[in-house]
Amino acid sequence: MLRLRTLVLASGIASVPILYVRSRVLSLEHAYPSLPFETTSTSELRTPTAPGTRTAYTDVYGTRVPLSALRPSSASNSKDPLTSLEEVWAKAFFQSGLMKLEGTLAGFGSPGDLGEQGFKPGQRLLAGMMNVLRAPAKETPLLVRWDVPPHVITFFERLAAWGYPWRIMEGGRHEWRVGQVGRLPGETEDMVVVRFAAAH
Repeated sequence: MLRLRTLVLASGIASVPILYVRSRVLSLEHAYPSLPFETTSTSELRTPTAPGTRTAYTDVYGTRVPLSALRPSSASNSKDPLTSLEEVWAKAFFQSGLMKLEGTLAGFGSPGDLGEQGFKPGQRLLAGMMNVLRAPAKETPLLVRWDVPPHVITFFERLAAWGYPWRIMEGGRHEWRVGQVGRLPGETEDMVVVRFAAAH
């Protein structure tokens, strides 16, 4: 009887964060519905870099934000007035509080490079978890690749050999894209479409 009570209690405690995360994901998916990836992402995002692999899923999410929020006064007064909106969007994303926290946790105290000095191919971002494949420029979104360490993949392959039902992804790609700037009827300031895409 004690074991059953312990099992019920442990299940109840474990279900609270699981239900919270699930409800949060559903609310975000409702607020930011998935966009058609064929027209809102680049072919480089959708095409695997390693031969013999495939891209099983490509998801693109976007929203309209005020241009002033994307390019705050500190960014508009930067030394390089020709900084593209694509680069500003990528910097805003990586330098957000949540991404700094993720980098700090993954980097055991240091978030690593968050693109403060810009982006270039081969650059390691976010405590080394992401590798820049294409730097952002005007009408060219930032494209990065992330990889799961080989020892983690091997561990899950061994589990699968013993009947574990899931394997782990080897990696994937992310893209940060900016759409048109303008105003829709009823908007009082210039707005810009920002998108985040994931392919894995």
